[in-house]
Amino acid sequence: MMKLDPNCLKKKKKFGWSAQGYLLPCCWCDLRSTFEGKQGAVSKLVQEKFHINNITDFEEVVKSKEWQELHDIITDENRYDEAPDVCKRHCGKGKKSHRETVIDEQ
Repeated sequence: MMKLDPNCLKKKKKFGWSAQGYLLPCCWCDLRSTFEGKQGAVSKLVQEKFHINNITDFEEVVKSKEWQELHDIITDENRYDEAPDVCKRHCGKGKKSHRETVIDEQ
């Protein structure tokens, strides 16, 4: 069974913003397929309430049911089949394309 090693959950990884202004788990999620509803739980994050113009409390956003659902999917190895393709592609453990981004904050 494949597993994910989500970069978005690592301490030094930053969230991403789409070109359209939506808060996303990482920059890799800013895809046409996300906005076409083809990236499962990530696509559910493309809502007006998660647009930069409408966010007043970052913590409230990441604690929303949509963000929590994504978190539950990508951290539960039994739900791998539900994980968005973008997460599998960039954060799939054991896959050749698995990459880890490290941000040096010096």
